[in-house]
Amino acid sequence: MDTTDDFDIKDLISELQANSKKAYTQLYNKYSALLYSFVFKLTKSDTLSQDIVQEAFIKIWINRKELSIDISIKSYLFHLVPNLQ
Repeated sequence: MDTTDDFDIKDLISELQANSKKAYTQLYNKYSALLYSFVFKLTKSDTLSQDIVQEAFIKIWINRKELSIDISIKSYLFHLVPNLQ
């Protein structure tokens, strides 16, 4: 991830913390396919993978106020997966 991307993500997280649905959609569009690919390799199930990705992003929305702008959102998402299976 380059520095420009880091700033973009920090801005997205800040906006997400301020209840921006647009920021949430951008975050989803940026990471959902990557997360789905990762989960599908683990589950070998399209339906289960979709459900897990959906749950991960629901958790992001629910916990948006507690997210730190210094976290790696990608790592955060990938660490959610084992807890959702």
